[in-house]
Parts: sequence; C-alpha cells; structure tokens
Amino acid sequence: MKKFLLMGLMFISLAACKKDKDPAPDLATRASGTFIATRFIYQGTNIPLTGGTEIAIILQKNTAETVNGSLRLKMQGQSTTEQSLGTLTVKDAGSGMDLLESGIKVGSISSDNQLSVSGEDEDGVYEIIAKKQ
Repeated sequence: MKKFLLMGLMFISLAACKKDKDPAPDLATRASGTFIATRFIYQGTNIPLTGGTEIAIILQKNTAETVNGSLRLKMQGQSTTEQSLGTLTVKDAGSGMDLLESGIKVGSISSDNQLSVSGEDEDGVYEIIAKKQ
C-alpha cells in the first residue's frame, strides 16, 4: 500500500511541474518580413504613393540580432530598382525594436509592426512609413 501511495505522490508531483514555454523568437526573426510603404516624405513634403507606385522594404534574418535589408521600388506597377540597405542590427526598444547601421539608429519597428525609416541621399532627407505584410 505504501508503494502505491508513494508512486501516486510521485506521479502527482511530476504532473504538477510547469512545462517550459517555447522561447520567444529572436529579434531578427521578429523584425524579418516585407514592409509596404504607406507614406513617403521627402524634404518635408508628403509624396503620394499612387498610380502603381510602391515602395517595399524587405528585411531578412541574418543572425539572431541582424537582418539584411533591401528596398524595392515599383513605378506604374513595374519593378524599377532594388537597392541593398546592407546589414542592420536589431535592438530591443521596449515596446518595439530599433534598426541600427554602424551603431546609428536609422529606423524602428513598433509593437504593431509599423516600420519607420529615415535617411538622407545626395538630394535631401526622406522618411518612409511602412506596414508589415
């Protein structure tokens, strides 16, 4: 009888142990995806994305904390250019993530998967606001 009682207690104690949850995905996995621009601001002016114009930013996991980025532009529905954005480091920013290039923040991803990227080219300053697809 003692054996059955002991075995019963062991079974209950094993069944009561918490099972470990699956670990949360790493930052690069969470950041990866295709983001389609909803707004494009250039030199402080909102540029409408109409007539088949589409800006897509693609982030692909490289390591647990880095992604490879590229920007694809379509004009009148036709792909015109694809430009490498290089390797970006992904950092936890509390409610979202920051994207850094050589230690300098170039963008962020909010908790609702909205991407904001800003930069400067030879002609001026731009900002792209995009939503994950």
